[in-house]
Amino acid sequence: MIPHWHFTVKQLSLGLKMLKNGGTLVNLSAYFSNASIPIQPAVWGFGYGDKTIKGVGCGGGRLLLSRMAQLIATGRVQPEKLITHRYHGMEQIPEAMNLFLNHDRSLIKPVIYND
Repeated sequence: MIPHWHFTVKQLSLGLKMLKNGGTLVNLSAYFSNASIPIQPAVWGFGYGDKTIKGVGCGGGRLLLSRMAQLIATGRVQPEKLITHRYHGMEQIPEAMNLFLNHDRSLIKPVIYND
């Protein structure tokens, strides 16, 4: 059986590889285990890359997420209608970020599928 964090390690490693020295990787995932998440020293720049990983919670917390989930479950909100750009594969992250950074007015919600 593949550990539940296996895919997270792959995603974090890819993000850290793309990150320049001194950069910060923002992680939006949640982890529900006491297990360590192994990351190879090379993606950290062998300790000299000054790379940081920050975890970010959702503003509004659990109550807001519960209300939104209920709206989606009852069909009152259809989030898929907000998706304007679809990408397949984590290597598409830079392209998706360029839309955001260049203030592309066609962008509402990009989704990156981890195929």
